[in-house]
Amino acid sequence: MTLLTYPDVSIKRCNTVNPADRIPFDFEGEAHDCVAEALRFTKLHPDLDSIPLMDRHGCIMENYFVDGSCSKDHLGNHAGFAVVKHQGNDFTEEILEHCPQPCSAQLAELKALTAACVLGKGKVVNIYTDSAYAHGVCHLFGAVWKQRGFKKSDGTPIQHHMQIVKLMTALMYPQKLAIIKCQAHKKGNDFVMRGNNAADEAAKKASKCAVPIMTELPMDIVSFATPPSPAALVQIQSRASIFEQNTWLQRGASVDRHGVWRTHDGAILATTTLLTLLINDAHDLDHCARGEVIRKIKKQGFWSPYLQAIVDEILSNCEICAKNNIRKGRTTPIGH
Repeated sequence: MTLLTYPDVSIKRCNTVNPADRIPFDFEGEAHDCVAEALRFTKLHPDLDSIPLMDRHGCIMENYFVDGSCSKDHLGNHAGFAVVKHQGNDFTEEILEHCPQPCSAQLAELKALTAACVLGKGKVVNIYTDSAYAHGVCHLFGAVWKQRGFKKSDGTPIQHHMQIVKLMTALMYPQKLAIIKCQAHKKGNDFVMRGNNAADEAAKKASKCAVPIMTELPMDIVSFATPPSPAALVQIQSRASIFEQNTWLQRGASVDRHGVWRTHDGAILATTTLLTLLINDAHDLDHCARGEVIRKIKKQGFWSPYLQAIVDEILSNCEICAKNNIRKGRTTPIGH
C-alpha cells in the first residue's frame, strides 16, 4: 500500500482480459470429459473408427487396402493409386488408376482412400493404409482444417485441399467405416501385411513407371555363367509391359526367328528387370564408372532404351562408391 502513495506512481485500469477471469466456477458450465471432447472435436463424423470393425450379422463387410505411388524414370514423374480387396485367402485389384502430373505420393494416397470409400458405399468397410498423412487427415487434423476453411495461418489454402474436400464427402458413403493405419514394407503371412504389400505392388503398376519391378528370372540368366538361351530370353522378354514393348517398336526393334526382341544391329533388348541384374553384375565386382558399366553390358550383347538412365540411378545409390569416390566439393562463397 505504501507504493501507491508515491507521487510518481499513477493507477490506471487495465483493459486486457485476465485469463484467470475465464476459469469457470464449479457451479458454472456443463460437466464434460476433456479427452472425450477432444476426440469428438477431431472426428470428421461420429461413425469413423480407427480400429477394425467386427463382422456383424446382416451387414456386408469389406476389407480394402489402399496405396499410392509416385516414382521417377527417364520420362519424368509417374503417379498412381490402387484399391485392393481381401477376398477369402486372396487379394483382388479393384481399382488401378494412373494420376496425371503434377501428383505427389501424398495426393495419390488421398485419391486411393477416396476411391475406396466410394467403392464401399452402403457397406461396413475397413480400409487399411500405410500412409500416416492420409490417416492423419481422417483422424487428427482434417476436422481442424475444415473449421478453418482449409486455410493456413497466412490465409493461403492448405496443400491438396480440393482432394481433401472430396475425401471428406466420400467418408459419408459407407454405412460404417474404419480407417486403420498399418505398417509399411513388412514381410509376413499376416493378412494385413499381405494385403498392404499387394496394394503397394498394385499402386506401382498403376503408376506406369518404367522403374524395374523385380520378378523371378530363369536361372541361366540370373547366374550369368553361360550365355542365356533363346528360350530363356523369350521367357523374360514376354514379361515386359506393353509400354516397354511399344518403346522397343518405336526404337526400330523387331522379333527374330527365335522370338527374341533385337535392335536393328542385332543387340538383345533387355527388360528393365533384366537390365537391373546386368548393371549390378557389371558394377559390383570392381565398382567401375558409368561408361565402363555400359561398355560391359553392350559387350554382352544387350541394349535398352533405359540403359543410361537406370545405370545412373543404380550407381547413384551405391554406398561403396559414395564412401570411396572423392569428388570436388562445392566452393563456399566469400563471407560465409
